[in-house]
Amino acid sequence: MASPNPEYHVLVYRIYGPDGLIYVGQTKNIHARLLAHRTKAWWPVSPLITVEGPYRRTTALEVERQAIALERPSLNGTPSTRTRKPLKS
Repeated sequence: MASPNPEYHVLVYRIYGPDGLIYVGQTKNIHARLLAHRTKAWWPVSPLITVEGPYRRTTALEVERQAIALERPSLNGTPSTRTRKPLKS
């Protein structure tokens, strides 16, 4: 059953490797996003993944930005300032 407001379907996730936090991201489809990450050379052998939300998209983007700035994951660099496309209904 679809939710009446898909704006609230955004999750923030963190990927940890053997040496700590390596990536923070946000997505509407956690399964597809993690499958995409698994093809990367940096994907840890036994990752720990935490997921929080769901959030509104604007909130998820802010949580992601703050996590990157404060927690400094090794693969994110600096918080993204790119413009995101509006969510589809």
